[in-house]
Amino acid sequence: MSRIGVMQGRLSPRLKNKSYQYFPTDTWQQEFEIAASLGFDYIELVEDGLKLSSNQPYYVGDDYFINLNYDNIKKYQELTKKTGVKTFALCLDAFFIYLDNNSRCKILLEVIKLGKEIGLQKITLPYIESNSLETQENVNNLIKLLNTCLWTARKNNITLCLELDLGNELRNCLFNIPPLTLNDVGITLDTGNYTYYNGDLWDTSWEFSVGRIRHLHIKDRLKTGESCIIGSGCTNFKT
Repeated sequence: MSRIGVMQGRLSPRLKNKSYQYFPTDTWQQEFEIAASLGFDYIELVEDGLKLSSNQPYYVGDDYFINLNYDNIKKYQELTKKTGVKTFALCLDAFFIYLDNNSRCKILLEVIKLGKEIGLQKITLPYIESNSLETQENVNNLIKLLNTCLWTARKNNITLCLELDLGNELRNCLFNIPPLTLNDVGITLDTGNYTYYNGDLWDTSWEFSVGRIRHLHIKDRLKTGESCIIGSGCTNFKT
C-alpha cells in the first residue's frame, strides 16, 4: 500500500534564512496534528545536525545533534497514537556536512536502533553535491558505512536508501560497489533534485536502477536551484 507523507519542517514557518527543510524546534509536535488534518499518513523526520535552542531535546555525539533520541522517543510514540500519523521514514539531510565517515558510522548505528522504537522503515542517505559518488573517496566511504551498518539495519527491518545525483554515471557507480553490499540497499528518488542535477528525470540510467527505488520525494525545482510549486519548475511530471 502506498503511503503519502510530508517532510518534517514543511508544515512550520520557514527559518529566517528561508530554509524549510529543518527540524522545527518549536513546532515539531504540532506538525503531527496538522499532518493528520491534511490527510498525510506519515511525517518523514529530518536530521539537520543543528541545535536551534537550548531546550531542544538532542542526543549529542561528536558535536552533532540528533533530534531522534531517547528523551523524545516516547513523545513520538504518543503523537503517533494520538494522531495516527506515523514516523515511517527519516532523511539524514545534513549527515554528510558535519561528520567524518567514522562518526557517520557510529551515529547511523545509533539512529537505526532508536528508529526501530518509532516504527522507522526507511533511512535516506543523500549522496549528492560534495558527497556525490563521482569521487572514489566517497564511494569508499559509502562501502565502509554499509559494511558497518547494513547488518544492524537488516536486523531492525530498516532499509537504507541512497539519494544519488549521478545521472548516466549511475550504472558504473553501482557496479563499483560489491554486489553483496547492495543486496538490501534501495534508492530514494527526489524528482526535483534529480532534475536539477541531471536535467532529465527520465534518462536511461533509471532503466538499470528502477527496481531499486524504495522511496520517493516528489518535488520541483527551478533552473536556479530554488524549490517551487510542483508543475512550475523544470521537473517533467508528464512523461
